[in-house]
Amino acid sequence: MSELPRGRLQRQTLDARYYDALWNKQLTYADLILPSEEELARQDLGHLLAYTWMLLGDLSKARVLELGCGSGDQAVLLARRGAGVTAIDISKHAGRLTRARSEANNVADRVHFCQMNAETPALANGSFDLIAGFGALHHLDLQAIAPEMQRLLKPGGRAIFCEPLGENPLLEWARSHLPYRNKARSPNEAPMTYKMIATVGAHFRRTQVREMYLLSMIGRAMGTETTWAWLWRFDEWILHRLPTLRRFCRYAVIVYHA
Repeated sequence: MSELPRGRLQRQTLDARYYDALWNKQLTYADLILPSEEELARQDLGHLLAYTWMLLGDLSKARVLELGCGSGDQAVLLARRGAGVTAIDISKHAGRLTRARSEANNVADRVHFCQMNAETPALANGSFDLIAGFGALHHLDLQAIAPEMQRLLKPGGRAIFCEPLGENPLLEWARSHLPYRNKARSPNEAPMTYKMIATVGAHFRRTQVREMYLLSMIGRAMGTETTWAWLWRFDEWILHRLPTLRRFCRYAVIVYHA
């Protein structure tokens, strides 16, 4: 394998240090038992997750690669749906947390963790039916990861990502300057723009984008299940009638078809 460019290696080293510290801290207080999908769907990001799970469908016997598994919660949810999950992360402490969470939720036999860089994965061609990422893609070198994803997917496979959208200048300012609950920003992340989405999409047959959380982004501050549900419904109503507002949303669900 050829040497990584110096700049990319430095970026990866910084990210590994940042996330080792973050996940090591979480190991000391994490509640390892995950709620049901129904309960998670009522929480802050529930609308986003419910839509993503609908896209995922039944994963029985599917081989799934999760990029940037972090705390292991999504690896567990994928395994609960019947998938055999290969969960990779650059952080060794992400591996400790993912293994602990998989065991606590009785899916350890279906979750295999590998500490590796997603941009140069030592995995065989055509190994996976699905690639998933939950806030992972915007941390990576897209020019490097895109052909690797295409290589790893079986023909007809999909790559599905939930990512922060970076087309709203006011939101970008708030992300950079304002404190908020559970804020965690690594040194090198950059929310996805449409140009970045298209960079990855150039390696795939088709790309779908569903923008979500326009006015409902304020739900993070207001913080009640009733408020979130009302805001999600209002978002769907207004985005259907004024699709030009989609670019100002907080998140996007992106699907790449191999």
